[in-house]
Amino acid sequence: MAPPKKDNDPNGNNNNDQVHNADYADWEFQMEEVLHLPHDEQPGNNQLSVDYSPQIKALRDKFMAYEKRRNIFKDSEKQKEFDDVLKQANGFLNHAEEQNAGHNEVGTQSALNGLNQTLDKVKTIYSCGVETACNLLHCKEELAEQRARAQELEKVDPKKLKGLKKDELKLRGDEFARLTKTIKEKGDESELLLSGFKVKEASKTLEQMAAYIGALEAILLLKPTAEIEKKDKKTVLRAYTGKHSVADSNSIYMDIYKLETERDEDLKQNHPTAMQAVHLQEMKIETGKRCKHVKEIPETIQRLEKKFEGIEDVQGKINQLKKELKTTKSIEIYEELDDRLKDLRLLRDLPVLQKCQEELAKLEEDNEDLKEKLELMRECRDNHKQRIEAKKVKLSSDTHQIQRHSRLPTFVGFDRLDADGNPILTEDSGYTYHGNKIHLSIRQDQVEKAGDILTPLLLSPDCPFLSFKVSNLQATQTARQIISKRLDDSPSEEKRKQLEIDKKAQQRISDGAQITLYPYTKDEDFTGGVQEYNFFIKLLEQELEAAGIQPGDIPKSDVGLEGMKFATFRHEDGSRGEEFGDKPLGKENDDLLKSKPFYKALTGQDNRQQIN
Repeated sequence: MAPPKKDNDPNGNNNNDQVHNADYADWEFQMEEVLHLPHDEQPGNNQLSVDYSPQIKALRDKFMAYEKRRNIFKDSEKQKEFDDVLKQANGFLNHAEEQNAGHNEVGTQSALNGLNQTLDKVKTIYSCGVETACNLLHCKEELAEQRARAQELEKVDPKKLKGLKKDELKLRGDEFARLTKTIKEKGDESELLLSGFKVKEASKTLEQMAAYIGALEAILLLKPTAEIEKKDKKTVLRAYTGKHSVADSNSIYMDIYKLETERDEDLKQNHPTAMQAVHLQEMKIETGKRCKHVKEIPETIQRLEKKFEGIEDVQGKINQLKKELKTTKSIEIYEELDDRLKDLRLLRDLPVLQKCQEELAKLEEDNEDLKEKLELMRECRDNHKQRIEAKKVKLSSDTHQIQRHSRLPTFVGFDRLDADGNPILTEDSGYTYHGNKIHLSIRQDQVEKAGDILTPLLLSPDCPFLSFKVSNLQATQTARQIISKRLDDSPSEEKRKQLEIDKKAQQRISDGAQITLYPYTKDEDFTGGVQEYNFFIKLLEQELEAAGIQPGDIPKSDVGLEGMKFATFRHEDGSRGEEFGDKPLGKENDDLLKSKPFYKALTGQDNRQQIN
């Protein structure tokens, strides 16, 4: 690998002292990686002017997403190649972090350039892993079909073929025995190769097996079956290679719930509640009105004081009138004047102004306290909001709308977006949910691992299920604890009954049915077939089994699918059972589910040539 040439300036001066330009630094770093040499620090004049921490973090998240999904590989050599490239990417990541911490801009950019190139390789190899998984399933299906056809052919007695001479019948009989034995051997060989994930070798063996079956059909004077004729292009899914994963989305939403709960508790304990804030706001308005009245009191007092001027003279005149006037009228005048005088003295003597001023000061103090509390509450909310929004940003996706079904995220849903980032499942899209659903039941302690394994398939742009949801086991456990506490509070009998049902429902989606797939379609009767759904469900089953995942508790409300360990079918019209306040389960419910068009299409048998 030759290093890039040093640049000369237009005047012919060689800039050899500027050896650490971006291209050369990138080459130098790669050579050090190849030779396992320590990376030298860059010269001091390349001090970092930009902090690359956000870019590095985003790339590390992407790296970790790939690292979790290595189980997709069925070829040990391909998996080793993938692991080697991941190791190289991790080296670039660590170097970028070191250079960024040392404020070396050129070194950081060089490491990031190498990292991006390496992650592109990771993406390419990873996509091959998903393609291999699809091809593995195709081979398994083809092996099952060919074995079924071979078993049908073995039932035919070549000695009873009509229109052939005795010698010809004997020859055909001998060839029949040889071919049936060879076909069985090829089938066993293919099965062994597939169990070792040797897909290419198995494909070649299956081609040979198909050819032998064709020869056997020719001996029996039968036309070649559709199974061994050239088929349409096989289904291959594009792998989801984004940063999101089913398990991580569950974890993030649980973090958001905890932050929201912490925020509410903080506001409740240390700051006024919403009702208190409203009450204080009303007090503030009332205080304003009273303050206006209080400020008018001094003027009123001044007017009263003017009336008190010469009050002793008024008293003297009253006394004089009392002596001189003996009539009833004079007595009435005296009493009126005397009452007015008492009122004036009372108003003058009472510390009205002082009391009003004290009240005003108290109210103004309350107002200041209110302002301070409201400001603290805003700061508290803003602080929590920033932390919550930082989590929500991680759920932003160009391919799916990721959302929780309730504040406590017992379910997290994923709805497909179109190429422009808009929801596909809109009212005018033509897609309809007909009540059908596929449940995947996984052993409880393996749900998170299963989520990582299935992410590249569930979030694939070729996934036929436009919507699915996943149980959040941490949230369901929290929900059961909340329900248990409410039951301890001794509610009414009716409320207690509903709480018991809710608790069982949370247990149900914890022990099984943790993944629910929704087949939104434009064809209610599924007359166009459901091959893509069938293949996809089998692909999920294959990946779970290959990773050593065990099935969880199968819901009693569901009916099984032939050959499936994890997947079951349910319909909204069916019952969940008496324990959930629904109709009894049994044959009637099973028959109802099996009568649904989607189930019938999903479990329909292949049309094979019948041999009489």
